[in-house]
Amino acid sequence: MLGVGSAHAELVARQYVLAWIGGLRLERALMFSLGSEGRAVVFPLPKAWRDILTEHGFVVARRRCALAWAGFIALFWVYGVLVIMKHLALMVHTKFRRGTPSRGRYAYFGKLTTANLPQPGRDGRSHDVFTWYAHWSGRAQGLQSLGHGVRGAERAVAEGLPVRFVGDAIPPLTSLAGQLRFTGWAIGAVIRSAFDAMRGRWRHALMLRESAVAATVRLLETESLARDYLIKNSAPMYRPLWTYDAEERGSRILFYFYSTSEQPKLPTGYESDRWDWGPMNWPSYLVWDDYHGNLVRRVIDNDARVEIVGPIWFETGNVELAEIPSHSVAVFDVQPHRRSTRFAFSTTGDLSFESPRQENQFLVDIDVVLREHGIAMVLKQKRPIGNLVNRKYAALVRQLEKDGVIVVDPSTSPIRVIESCNAVISYWFTSTAILGREQGKPSIYYDPLGVIQKDDRAAHGIEVVSGIEELRAWVARVLGRGEGAQETRL
Repeated sequence: MLGVGSAHAELVARQYVLAWIGGLRLERALMFSLGSEGRAVVFPLPKAWRDILTEHGFVVARRRCALAWAGFIALFWVYGVLVIMKHLALMVHTKFRRGTPSRGRYAYFGKLTTANLPQPGRDGRSHDVFTWYAHWSGRAQGLQSLGHGVRGAERAVAEGLPVRFVGDAIPPLTSLAGQLRFTGWAIGAVIRSAFDAMRGRWRHALMLRESAVAATVRLLETESLARDYLIKNSAPMYRPLWTYDAEERGSRILFYFYSTSEQPKLPTGYESDRWDWGPMNWPSYLVWDDYHGNLVRRVIDNDARVEIVGPIWFETGNVELAEIPSHSVAVFDVQPHRRSTRFAFSTTGDLSFESPRQENQFLVDIDVVLREHGIAMVLKQKRPIGNLVNRKYAALVRQLEKDGVIVVDPSTSPIRVIESCNAVISYWFTSTAILGREQGKPSIYYDPLGVIQKDDRAAHGIEVVSGIEELRAWVARVLGRGEGAQETRL
């Protein structure tokens, strides 16, 4: 029933459960239990997990957890049945629709938005993931198009390759033989999964929806599948069941990192990222550099292929960059959220990464030092977060802009900002510092409060500057110049 993924059935099911009920949802339930004296954990948990929590000293309401788990499985079984019915209806619709377009030889990019599509500026360039892939020497050869599932998106072009909406990653079955075989499989799968669930064997009921997509892959003509499937790293835990069958049939499954990410070093040493990445088993990882590749190898216990491809462009906007003074520094920060919107435990949290004190001091120090040297500060924030932003931080940015700091639109490609400036200062440990290094610009991480260790491997070999005096020394050494009016870069 699980197809090629049957060989990894336990891991697939564990990933799927973690993706749906792990993370903050489970953490909140556990923390609520610990914070409420005598309050038992009530959460949909399989028996093995209930046993583990009990062994670790948690009070677990076993009956209520078991009932919640049974309800969880029932909901997913119903969901699976509905998805199968949708597949059957789509097959009927496809059968009677004339001129069903062929996808040809294509690569498919999953779970993107319009910001990820090519949006060339006046110079014709775009720094999006499709354009990066079109430039990449390791891409599939002989492609006719690049496909995505962004509804309503206009057609675009990346280095001569059409970028077009094709719908879901897996096309519907169009051959009568395939449709009949899927119908027979669906009837058997629904009945079997229901009986298994009643006997306490919940795996097939939980994975019914995923099994239906995998069955479609097995029944499609090979030419209907993408040559490359590119999966971004924003939801890394679960590797979809259908990817095992697609890989078996010749497609490449490429898990790519559109940014770098690593826990910083604590005074007591490094913490592992295995809590988040350990269960992953993607067959191929596209990473930025050796540091990034070593991180993946440390935390994932399998024989996955790690390929170093350099920085991967991801999203961009078509807002033109304003004129930038000839003596300027690109500054990349991370907006702090309002505390009421954040609840996390991590190394970065331990180091006050999410504290507005850090981010505000980061901006204030840079502004002071650059003004001392008559250098313009060009600030690009990570992304717009609306009213989730910390109010003190938002007020500081507004004041800096009034005082002459150039605040660029967050959708602007960071590469364009870096190209227009003389150097790069990034908040730790954001990927823009690596982009600056790749562009041949002096690039540092600035730590205003001195909480980051200079030998931290999360810096990827980029210099860590701590405190305003070290920042002054770096600016004087790298960018210092005599008095004079700023020129404008045209």
